[in-house]
Amino acid sequence: MPTVSVIVPVYNVEKYLCCCLDSILAQTFTDIEVLLVDDGSTDGSGAICDEYARKDSRVRVFHKANGGVSTARNLGLDEAVGKWIMFVDSDDKVDSAICERLLEHASEGCMPLCACYEWKNDKLNLISIGLDKGYYPIKRFEEICIYGPVARFYERAILQHADLRFNEKFSYAEDAIFNYEYYALIDYLAIVNEPLYYYRILPRSLSHGRYIPNLEKTVGVTYQKRRNLAENIGQNSAEFYKDYYGDYLYSTYVVLENNMHKDAPGTWLEKMRRNNAVLRSEEFKKVYPYRYERPKDFTKRYIRALELSYHTGSYFWLWLVGVPGKIKEALKRKK
Repeated sequence: MPTVSVIVPVYNVEKYLCCCLDSILAQTFTDIEVLLVDDGSTDGSGAICDEYARKDSRVRVFHKANGGVSTARNLGLDEAVGKWIMFVDSDDKVDSAICERLLEHASEGCMPLCACYEWKNDKLNLISIGLDKGYYPIKRFEEICIYGPVARFYERAILQHADLRFNEKFSYAEDAIFNYEYYALIDYLAIVNEPLYYYRILPRSLSHGRYIPNLEKTVGVTYQKRRNLAENIGQNSAEFYKDYYGDYLYSTYVVLENNMHKDAPGTWLEKMRRNNAVLRSEEFKKVYPYRYERPKDFTKRYIRALELSYHTGSYFWLWLVGVPGKIKEALKRKK
């Protein structure tokens, strides 16, 4: 039985896949298995997976119909047999010592995690974890700056006992929900403050024009999980709520923008009504007082429009403040 199971969800990444797999198979700690879950790729990714399985007995391949990254990760969890689970995205790569270094700090009830590089156009930007090297009680989880399921180990026995899986209903923040649920099951964090994971930045986020279905519900579930965790472990100070509601307000801004996306269902008026409902919700009443906590995210002009929209219960004022930018974008497209 291998010590570490590396789960790699794969979908249409033939350009980057070999780089990823080569980095995993070059580990200085060799007692690993690599589970490649081909999530219905339509390019050459599936064939690349099969080729690596032929060359290295540690590689196992699973081909399935496309169902999203959560379904792929869950299949990997079902098939993994290692004591520790590590997730690697198929367009990223890892340092050859990542398994060895994380294992040095791995123990029952403790999550080891390492720093990352953001990797864009062959340029690297160091992303610190947010905590110095050492062991910390799980109540310090809010200070971690590395998100997602990568650059860390999960204990398979804990996942199995809790039947913990990724939420397949969501295509956004499902990894954050998974982490909050896992944090509730462990006691410590082991910080390996070395950049051992290379997170490749690709133009596929909301800011690059992607509409995310069910985003409002996803954000609500994510923040409820975060708050429940904090309250259950006694981390519910005034400072926590300041950060919590400041982050929640920014996420609400993303929700409002997403609801008005050109690919969002409904007419313009129906989209406006959905956003009106968000602004009038009980949850928004709680986040509204924190509108000045994120000056780097919200301009004075935006905050004034937010205040008008809040007091009138109409998204119209927030929509209006974004009109000049939309006009500029339209003119650029015409050139």
